[in-house]
Amino acid sequence: MRLLSILAVTFAVGLCATVQAQTPSLLRSGLSETTTAGPVPSGGCGTAVLSQNPNNTPVAGNSVACSTAGIHTDNGYFRAFDLGAFPQGFTSCAVEFGIEQADAGGANQPVTVRLYSSTGAAFPGGTRTEVGSATVNVTDQALSLLSVPLTATVPAGAQLVAEVFTPDGTAGGNSFFIGSNTTAETGPSYIQAAGCGLTAPTPTAAIGFAGMHIILNVRGTDAGPAPAPMLTVSPATGASFGQVVTGQNGTATVTLTNTGNAPATITAITAPTAPFSLVTDGCTGQTLAAGTGMCTVTYRFSPTATGPFSQTLTVTSNAPPITFQLQGTGIAPPVAVPGPGLLALIVLGLGLLGFGAWRTTRG
Repeated sequence: MRLLSILAVTFAVGLCATVQAQTPSLLRSGLSETTTAGPVPSGGCGTAVLSQNPNNTPVAGNSVACSTAGIHTDNGYFRAFDLGAFPQGFTSCAVEFGIEQADAGGANQPVTVRLYSSTGAAFPGGTRTEVGSATVNVTDQALSLLSVPLTATVPAGAQLVAEVFTPDGTAGGNSFFIGSNTTAETGPSYIQAAGCGLTAPTPTAAIGFAGMHIILNVRGTDAGPAPAPMLTVSPATGASFGQVVTGQNGTATVTLTNTGNAPATITAITAPTAPFSLVTDGCTGQTLAAGTGMCTVTYRFSPTATGPFSQTLTVTSNAPPITFQLQGTGIAPPVAVPGPGLLALIVLGLGLLGFGAWRTTRG
């Protein structure tokens, strides 16, 4: 019995030690400081880079991950960027992040990149709304920089929050440590790992790793106005026919141009009524290219009475509706005025008649 008790106690202590050894904790990678850095690409998409770490070269033994013997649990790495320099918001085209070490149990391991719009308070407070994500399979590598294409827009007034998330790699035997270095950063690096008690994004400096400045950048451009078509008419006053004699015709042409940044499809133009009529319509049913597309419509003015006439026409399309006018004035035909030769004959005739009457009177 005493022997069984000793065995039981020994087994229990051993089991406890085994369970305790499996508890995940924040561990550094086992990467040797003599490891050669991989290629760090330069350039990329977009005209702007959101970055709080000016150095994109990861260093060995500088990052931690919530892991058990190097096999990581769920880990999220964050940076939050203010968009004060982008008054119309920011549209991303790629997310870059450093890799200190990626060692998968298989050929590769999944890593998810997410972008958020954060409002209401400075991150990690406020409300985060996911605006885009992409998952990539990361092959085994070390001290490198990976660029993941990702298009998303964060409006002006919000913070852009970027996250690199590594799902629990226990089943696959995956080990991942994000790239970092000790170069002075302009904003905090954050980590979230529920398995190690970090249930919300927490600054790395607050958990004893002040030198872990993660490499996480977002490339893109000023969001600018949302793509939209916009039609304008030329002449701005529409079709002006001026004065046209009753019983005759005058023609005038208007040009519609898409000055927006998206194609414009014209579905209808109000039909003219007398004394106006349509001659040719090169616009209805046409799609005008953004910025340059144009078409023309020609009208006729055929007044049957004198006075001013006008009609307002509306152009309907996928752009905001616009209007233009048809306007003209009908005038009476000119009164015939005798020419100089006819006047001379009339004067001569009247003179001869007067001379004849004078002769008759004298005789």
